[in-house]
Amino acid sequence: MPVAPDHPGRYRVAVLEQGLSAKGDWNLLVLTLRLGLTEEFIGGGWVDVRVRQWELVYDLYLERKIDDGRPDLGGTLNDRPIKNLMEVFGWPGDDLAWLVDSVLTDCSIVTEVEPWTDRKGVEHFPVKVKWLNPYEFKQTGGVPSTDKSALQKYQDRMGSQLRAIAGEQPVAPAPPLRQPAPAPAVKPEAALYDWFSATATGRGLTEEQTGALWVKAIDARYGVGYAQDLTAAQCAEVGPDLVDALAPPAAPASPVETDEEFYSGPVPTAEELEGDSGVIPGRTPPGDSDYRPDEFEQGLPPAPDPWDATAAQREYRTTMVKLGFTAQQAADGWQGLRSQESQEIALSSVRVEAAAKALPPYAAPATGESAE
Repeated sequence: MPVAPDHPGRYRVAVLEQGLSAKGDWNLLVLTLRLGLTEEFIGGGWVDVRVRQWELVYDLYLERKIDDGRPDLGGTLNDRPIKNLMEVFGWPGDDLAWLVDSVLTDCSIVTEVEPWTDRKGVEHFPVKVKWLNPYEFKQTGGVPSTDKSALQKYQDRMGSQLRAIAGEQPVAPAPPLRQPAPAPAVKPEAALYDWFSATATGRGLTEEQTGALWVKAIDARYGVGYAQDLTAAQCAEVGPDLVDALAPPAAPASPVETDEEFYSGPVPTAEELEGDSGVIPGRTPPGDSDYRPDEFEQGLPPAPDPWDATAAQREYRTTMVKLGFTAQQAADGWQGLRSQESQEIALSSVRVEAAAKALPPYAAPATGESAE
């Protein structure tokens, strides 16, 4: 999801959308640009930042208020943004439809932080567009840039004097034009790590923790010890893994036994399934080692009180296995029981069937045996 950048700087942008509308009490005409940030100027070169999905919205007021005017009549022309649009996009300046219908070229912007405080006293520090520049705009330091459009004017004014100083000396061939040095190539992996490091730092991770998560994600996808530079395609593949690595840990699961835990648990032994001890794991009252099922009505052990769903689930599945069903069938059967009432009915049914087949521990004692 697109978001605004979290720090000011110089960026190259693509114009994703534009539109003209009237805003404010004065109904001033405004050109609104939705800008997608593609590159950031870092360390003397441009770094691809499209993976961060940064966007900004910039309003250029083509009119300004008139101090002694009437709001219903609009304002007067705002020279500075109009000339800015002509310089950056080549707008002729006399056709408003051109601004809406044309595909505006990529450009560069300068941003700054504009802090403000809301009604609740909370301070905000959004990044806003300060100025539009042409795509190849180069910001200079102490040496001013040359205005090539003015060179001919200087040549006309000083040309005769320069020729007089030069005299009749033969003119040496002009040196070849100096070509601008190519911009340093920025590796996709470097841009991806810059984003990952900045995001991890914002979430309170140390540099060591950030590096460990980065290596873990790369190793998980491309093998332990992968040392080659990531290509753009590989950065796109591993990007979601890095997002998952920075996600907060999931809440601990509840201690309810799942089907996976049941299948991975110990399998009942033959003695537990065939024995006649009458002791059912999880159901024998504590300290009652002489428990016998024939002490209860119909030779059936009482249901736990209060209802113990975990113990009932184990008894149901164990009894189903005794009756000849598979463990999977027993688990699926219990899974379909959504309420305590349905679980009690199902458990009672398998108990009666087990007692009818004289399966321990539900079988009544043989004739002549003591029920003690």
